[in-house]
Amino acid sequence: MPSAIVVGAGPAGVLTSVYLAQLGYAVDVFERREEPSQAQASSQHSYPMVLANRATVCIAEAGLQPACCTEPTARPCCGHYSLGKLRGGGDPKSLGPEMVTWVVDRVGLAADLLAEACRVYPDRIRFHFNAALTELDLAARRVVFSLAQPNGGSTSTQQEVCGYDLLVGADGASSGVRAAMAAQLPPERFSAELLYQSVVVYRTFHGLPRTRPAAPGPDASAAPERPVPVPVEELVPGIGEHLPKQHLYWYDNRTGPLVTFWINEAGQLDGLVSKVTDWSASALSSLIRSVHPAIPPYLVDGIVEQVCPKQPSAEASSAAPESAPAGGGSRFGCVVRCRPFHAAEEGVVLVGDAAHPVTGHLGQGANMALESARALAAALRRFGPGRQAEALAAYSAERAADTAACQHLEMSMAAFVLPPVYRPGGGKAGKAGAKGGPEEGGAGAAEGAAGSAPFSLGFRLYAAWLIMGSMMVGLAGHKLAPAAFPLPIWLMAATRDSRLRYSVILQRARLMAGGLVLAGGAAAVASVALAVRWWRR
Repeated sequence: MPSAIVVGAGPAGVLTSVYLAQLGYAVDVFERREEPSQAQASSQHSYPMVLANRATVCIAEAGLQPACCTEPTARPCCGHYSLGKLRGGGDPKSLGPEMVTWVVDRVGLAADLLAEACRVYPDRIRFHFNAALTELDLAARRVVFSLAQPNGGSTSTQQEVCGYDLLVGADGASSGVRAAMAAQLPPERFSAELLYQSVVVYRTFHGLPRTRPAAPGPDASAAPERPVPVPVEELVPGIGEHLPKQHLYWYDNRTGPLVTFWINEAGQLDGLVSKVTDWSASALSSLIRSVHPAIPPYLVDGIVEQVCPKQPSAEASSAAPESAPAGGGSRFGCVVRCRPFHAAEEGVVLVGDAAHPVTGHLGQGANMALESARALAAALRRFGPGRQAEALAAYSAERAADTAACQHLEMSMAAFVLPPVYRPGGGKAGKAGAKGGPEEGGAGAAEGAAGSAPFSLGFRLYAAWLIMGSMMVGLAGHKLAPAAFPLPIWLMAATRDSRLRYSVILQRARLMAGGLVLAGGAAAVASVALAVRWWRR
């Protein structure tokens, strides 16, 4: 039985391990963090994701039924509230299975997939947590992990040395497997180019009450003639009746801040805050109250209490990773272009964010990652035993165009939604390395965490043309032919649908935007011709 090692037990890593077990591999999965659980959803590492049809199809084909995106333990998303107004409400199933989405959190999804993997293949997949990758020799197919184990009141570590027939790097955007490939393989065999480093910092909050009795008015002491309902403060009307993860609640502004809420399994509000430049308590409180007055004051106070911590100690500051934003929080990822995703002779391959990391601007990270897990399995199945090298090459070739297209759309959306200059507070200056023109997705030299958003004027104009053009044509199509355009925002509908490849979506977006320009040009020419004809009368 061939052996496979999967580095990373996130959603992509767990799903890949299940597919490999189906193909006859004996699988060991190593994860540097502790075992995920629903209780960890209230951690810095948990954030909301919208799983689309293209992701749930991959999960279902593996024979898994995770509780967070399977009825009756969960229910599909019934629309999002934007600035307090419901968008796309109603039964999503009426639009067809391709439009059904599920609101999940990253840690909860990983925990549910892990439980399903253990249920389906209890003897063929072994999971090892608190196991950090410390050494990888690609030529020798030898990998070393450092396993932390509790020993009384302390923690001891031991090394585990493993050989493998197939090594899968599913260890996220800061992949150690990818770094080893870049260091040990010549550039003509593997390259990893940083195209974009998001400058947007986000911080999370957890466990806030959905509603609170409103403060009594000045005449509340007077006894009423008849009982009256007690008024409540609430984020949106009727939120007390909403089910967990039934909706997302967005409060956004182009220049910030963005405040996102969702209801957790305990019926409380979790969420995140981003697009903020000054994280001091007084500044953030004033900013949210002035830009988003619809957010109840008690929620603003609760958010500020959690995301604006006291000054960190010197020890905590010195222990923070070099890439971490000063003062805490996380960034919305990066875009790295890998060519290819594998090294056939060494038996190593990348999936998920290790292969094609993206930012959160289009929300396709999890969807694309799970698609890659399925694509890898499909290639291995198609070529069969003994032809693993050919299967890995086919996987890289088949996914290259789609992942590059999705990354291009992600950066286009980032350039479109971010203000021309965005300076997150407390970052460290440095070069982020975004490069290339519109076709490569880059936009010239980019400043790092404390600099301006790394997009040139040319790329911003291109992104505005692409996003706005496809939006306007899609909106018109939704009015005229709703069956073909099920959602007002065409790009949102297209990225949900597993039948559409990302490369096709990018091609159609360009055609739609180009068609709009041509139509506008034709209308302008016709107007001028009519004006000239009228003038000569």
